[in-house]
Amino acid sequence: MTLEEIAEVVAIDPRRGLAFDQNDVSKDLLLACKLCSSLVRVSDDHDASYFFEEETYDGEDTSSDNGDRSRGRSTTSSLSRLTSSQQADPIRLRHGGPQGRVLLLAHNSVKEYLISDRVPQEIGNSFRLQEAVCHDFIARCCIKYLIQVGGAGDAEISIEQVQKRYRLMQYSANNWTGHMNCVHPKRIDELNDLKELFCPRGGAYLNWARSYCLEHYDSWAVSEAISGYWCPPPLFIASSLGLTAIVEYLIRSTGANLNEASGHTYQPNALSAALDSRHEDIAELLIMEGSNVDKQSLEWASRAGCINALKMLLDRGLKIREAGPALARAAYGGHQSIVELLLDRGLEIREAGPALASAASRGHQSIVELLLDRGLEIREIREAGPALASAARWGHQSIVELLLDRGLKVCEAGPALASAAEGCNQSIVELLLDRGLEIREAGPALARAAFWGHQSIVELLLDRGLEIREAGPTLVDAAFGGHQSIVELLLDRGLEIREAGPALASAASRGHQSIVELLLDRALRIHETGLTNDKLLSHYEAGLVVASHRGHTDVVELLFERADYVNGKELVAALALVAARKGNRTDIVDLLQSKGAVEFDPDRYEFSLCARCTERVAINSWWLRYAAFYCVDCILLELHRLKASGQPPYQDRDTSG
Repeated sequence: MTLEEIAEVVAIDPRRGLAFDQNDVSKDLLLACKLCSSLVRVSDDHDASYFFEEETYDGEDTSSDNGDRSRGRSTTSSLSRLTSSQQADPIRLRHGGPQGRVLLLAHNSVKEYLISDRVPQEIGNSFRLQEAVCHDFIARCCIKYLIQVGGAGDAEISIEQVQKRYRLMQYSANNWTGHMNCVHPKRIDELNDLKELFCPRGGAYLNWARSYCLEHYDSWAVSEAISGYWCPPPLFIASSLGLTAIVEYLIRSTGANLNEASGHTYQPNALSAALDSRHEDIAELLIMEGSNVDKQSLEWASRAGCINALKMLLDRGLKIREAGPALARAAYGGHQSIVELLLDRGLEIREAGPALASAASRGHQSIVELLLDRGLEIREIREAGPALASAARWGHQSIVELLLDRGLKVCEAGPALASAAEGCNQSIVELLLDRGLEIREAGPALARAAFWGHQSIVELLLDRGLEIREAGPTLVDAAFGGHQSIVELLLDRGLEIREAGPALASAASRGHQSIVELLLDRALRIHETGLTNDKLLSHYEAGLVVASHRGHTDVVELLFERADYVNGKELVAALALVAARKGNRTDIVDLLQSKGAVEFDPDRYEFSLCARCTERVAINSWWLRYAAFYCVDCILLELHRLKASGQPPYQDRDTSG
């Protein structure tokens, strides 16, 4: 906890009517450090791993003679780590820099000692801590604190503003449930306080729920979550947290709407929250009380493995023929009993193709066998190929063998070979080839292995007879990934260096100077890196332009110096200068200008839109990022348009890409 939070902790007494007294908040942030100087330390690091660091601090040694010093470790006061200004500074903002200092136990052994039952009774009774009692006390403190400070904000105020006023708000909102569950989630003596906390008309619920959601829900799932304004219904939060007693209270005493929208993209109501959190008893309660159900409810129950809730959903009249996606969810999660239930209830086996692929991807062989034994014809479903590929990708060799033994043609295993190569599953690659897959189908597999740097797979495929002349794209992938050893292997195996133009551009765009230099040293002549159409940027030119834009100074210098022959070198240098300015690469701008590059003037050149680029989407503001895909004339056209509009590209401050 932060020092600011500790300062408010000492002002809470759950036995009082108003548990939190603002007047009791400690003005001395270091009071706890002074009282327990040999047990705690202050750190800038929020990571719990700091507990295990053994350091010697400057300052007066306050450790006891029979403490850490007896074990040969010098431990000194945490107070000496704070400057005088930091010690005197009052309540600070919560995040960043010194204001985020946290109070930690001096070592994890401190906790072990305090809760140990091995300490003699006559010594330990005065200070020994009982973990369950501590969790109970902390939970009650957090709940009463949230209830009391709940009126501090309203829907028009961001929760972050409330947290700045009440520093313990964030900790209390995010952790009271965890402390309670360490004791018992349905404590009767706390139920009245929880009823007040979950009252939808009170400020207490508004503030703690918004604080909780800000921490636990992603902004992509709830657009308002990141701003701190999203507040779902109380029934939704109670169902998500597994608070059965509160759910019953909200339904039966407050008349909560079971189907009220939560505002969450993937958990639209309380039933979905309960199933997604695997609180099956709450899900059953909501279904019995009349919550709306649909085929998506089947998916939630199947994914969570809640078989009783699934039976209730089917008994409510949901059509079994709509349960195909639910079957796939259950297969993915390995819930074989649910797969069997759905099939027993009449789901047609021909709907089980996606379930087969899901089970294979996760390695659930028993479910794969179940589906096949139930009559799923592997040759009649289009998902058999993806199932084989998924099993191969994640190394489930037994499932690969099972699918092949059950009738999947090995000639359809090309994608599986590529997936196995991507996952570096050499035994599966060998299995597919030994089963008769033709080596000429291994081109994509070679490229995948090269991209991910799996040299042993590359060597295996070449040793099995894959012709090296088909390895041009593989060289590009290896260069893009920076795998120099694979580039050397392909060249040593006979790949002609004149095929390496795209690899040069790829390596240059990623800043892999050693690979660029290797290709040039292997006698790759820059004038041989062009394409068939003279108007198109050569691979050298494209690599130079993109490297300039992305800030790869060493690559730019190397390419510029090795350009013994470039058609229109002045134009290429000008384009590289434009790219460097667009990316705010001042060091490359200085380098190119020192080499003689001049500012680009499109009026000096004739231009026309080529047929190839006419078929593409109109050139937009990020055209330069993909300069290799546009011809020189089209780039000139874009530069001319920018100049005519008064926005020359070298004044564009856009740093994207």
